[in-house]
Amino acid sequence: MIDPQWVKGLAGDDALLKKLYDTYRNPFISFLRRFGLDEDESLELFHDSLIALRRQAKSGQLLQVKHSFKTYLFAIGKYKAFDWMKKRGKTILYRADELPELIDFVDESPEIDDERASLIRKGLEFLGKSCQRMLTLFYLEGLKTKEIQALEGYENENTVRAHKSRCLKNLKSWIENQKEHD
Repeated sequence: MIDPQWVKGLAGDDALLKKLYDTYRNPFISFLRRFGLDEDESLELFHDSLIALRRQAKSGQLLQVKHSFKTYLFAIGKYKAFDWMKKRGKTILYRADELPELIDFVDESPEIDDERASLIRKGLEFLGKSCQRMLTLFYLEGLKTKEIQALEGYENENTVRAHKSRCLKNLKSWIENQKEHD
């Protein structure tokens, strides 16, 4: 949960905004670079994300957020990055260390080549939005099941675990099927 004093300050305190900017700028840029964006693109999306947060603080929406400031800021940035890349026809990159269970399943090798990365990307697209979001929140953002439950409005943590398990099982099955047909 974001501290109400931060929300109040973010709505109008330029000194707090500067402090948040300085604190989160470099980690945010590093986070977005994992998806294949360059530093300038990442910085532009950081600015857009801070502006979105300030608007939400002014409207009071930010008081409803049940996550830490950093988690929420990075989630906004990630979705802005995905939208930005789609508009420009860029491919979203996934790294082997971000989906460890899946990579272990695809191949025991610790390295991932372009062919396997492409297979995983296609499999994620095959799953649909709900599973893409679930696996992204869990593996790429590192959110815990309780955080995903709150963010996505699931009834309880068991529902989150079951959905994640089904998504991963479907993805593994799709990849196995693709490997058999090659």
